[in-house]
Amino acid sequence: MEVTNGLLSNLVETKSMEAVLAPISSQVSQLIMVCESNSGWRSSESATKSAETVKQIILDLINVAKMKAAESKHQTYKADMLNASEMLSLAADNFYTSALSLQQNPQSKNARRAVVQAAKDALQGTMRVLLIRDEAEVKAIVEAACKVNAVLSTLTTASNMNELVSMFRMFMEAMVHLTRLASRRQLELIRTRQREKVIMGLGVLKKAVPLLNTALKSYVKHPDSSQAKVSRDYAVKQIETGLTDITDAVSNRFTEEDYLGLEEAGFFVSKLDQLLEALTEVGRKDIPGNFEMWAQDIIAHSMAVAHQCTDAHRELIISNCQRILLQKGRLLELFVTFRVGHSPVSAEVREDYDEVCEGLIDEFCDLERHVNMAVLHLIVLTFCQTTETLDKLVQTAMQQAVTGGEWFSVLNHHIVIFGEHADKVCQVASLAAASSTDAKRVRRIRLCIHRLEQLDPEVVPAAVACLKSGGDRQAIQHMRLLKEEWRHEFEELLQVLDDMTDPRIFMDVSEEQLVQDLNTCNGLLMVHDLEEIADVFHAMAGKARRVVQVAKQIADAMRTRCTGTG
Repeated sequence: MEVTNGLLSNLVETKSMEAVLAPISSQVSQLIMVCESNSGWRSSESATKSAETVKQIILDLINVAKMKAAESKHQTYKADMLNASEMLSLAADNFYTSALSLQQNPQSKNARRAVVQAAKDALQGTMRVLLIRDEAEVKAIVEAACKVNAVLSTLTTASNMNELVSMFRMFMEAMVHLTRLASRRQLELIRTRQREKVIMGLGVLKKAVPLLNTALKSYVKHPDSSQAKVSRDYAVKQIETGLTDITDAVSNRFTEEDYLGLEEAGFFVSKLDQLLEALTEVGRKDIPGNFEMWAQDIIAHSMAVAHQCTDAHRELIISNCQRILLQKGRLLELFVTFRVGHSPVSAEVREDYDEVCEGLIDEFCDLERHVNMAVLHLIVLTFCQTTETLDKLVQTAMQQAVTGGEWFSVLNHHIVIFGEHADKVCQVASLAAASSTDAKRVRRIRLCIHRLEQLDPEVVPAAVACLKSGGDRQAIQHMRLLKEEWRHEFEELLQVLDDMTDPRIFMDVSEEQLVQDLNTCNGLLMVHDLEEIADVFHAMAGKARRVVQVAKQIADAMRTRCTGTG
């Protein structure tokens, strides 16, 4: 399992994990970006310095992890934590050794690759240690909730007041223990929906406990009363609801509908807004603790965009991220010295600090512009084909199987092309959603991606079944149904992306891409590569169709406005 930005975003749930991962992830990202940049390794000593920083952080983490393992009474947790700590120690040593090798031979591609892999291994090892610790905390809360639920079951069997008092005392002890663990957990949680659900569960318990106490006393006194039984069962149900809310939240058990139903701005733009606010004249007086993790999330997302690009935007984003990492390191160094109200600082230090903050604001604004323009180029390139890949797949599948093998070979070719295009569509759409400030559009994009990802695994088996059936009516009908559903979701997604894109910029980018394709064709004509020319012409036709489509949308909108005002 390689720890990617998306995986980190999904797995990191607490502020403590963020605080440990942020400096390590920052140093690792810096090394990876510089090693993968076309501009080459400019300062091999930086590799060793970063490796030393990471190794020291990891050693501190290992010491704490081993101490916690020694204190634990759970043998499985102790064994897992000690094993993970040993593996992390080896990864840190390997990272440092690889960095030294790169310093000795900075131009070696193998040395660069070794540093990148060792850096990723160190980050993955760190994540594993943190997850083991985090899982232990979650398990403790779930076990505490189970204990409350078990005692709750015995409460309903109490036949007299003495039994009830004794059992209720046990119930309250278990409840206090759970409340303490859950309250501490919710303070640590990063995701709002998790934190709110824990708070909601605790609120339900707080209201339900007095109700339960009263209802149980009434039921013990009047066991034949149907009203007393209804009140008792209601109170018990409330307690069970609160326990479920807490355990579901801390276990991060949310349905797709819970996630997709949220309306929130895109991940990239939200983090960017938080970070820029922290760098303002007011915010910079006390940089928040999660500033570094915000910066890391922004850089990691930007690099994900860069890796999708094959043009100049890739180098622009990588260079921008490198400058941000350098300035961020300088900012944090100055912030240790410059703490308003903590210690007097010279005017020179204050000026340097303000200058770095302003410089970072400019760099992050530049990065936002580069990333958004890169995403727009990716949209133009990716969506120059709309449903053509699916149409060809379906058309091939519906051909009568005569020689079998020949048709399956052709079908497999179209399956690969369709799969690659479908994956690219979802990836680019996700990147576009991350940059959107419109919460409703973000939700619509997520829903479209979700439905396309649900349909994709159905399309290929249906196509194969259609071809194997030799023209079976039901198989063809099913294939057509899937095709229409996929087309509908794709067109819905395309409409959302068109709505959030400035048509003038879209036209400029499309024109730029078409000129590049035309230049490519001229070059291919000189070497008589007719097959490649045909592919480029096909891509140009797709881009031209999209230009016509967007132009028609603009004309329709203008016509509507004119009609409305007339």
